[in-house]
Amino acid sequence: MTGKKSSTTLVSTGGGSRSLRTTVPMFIVEHFGLSAGDDVNWRFTVQEGQIVVVMTPTAEQVVVE
Repeated sequence: MTGKKSSTTLVSTGGGSRSLRTTVPMFIVEHFGLSAGDDVNWRFTVQEGQIVVVMTPTAEQVVVE
């Protein structure tokens, strides 16, 4: 899967936390067979002034298509 783009809106997690959350786009959910409650790993780097995010489903959740 390459070249897909999506935008989402950050929202407060509530409860006095300063954390924010967003929605995982449906094309990612469907591609990896994700469901609510699944665990994913996040890795962040900065390249040429942009944040690059790599989200990887845990090994037992990866669905090969």
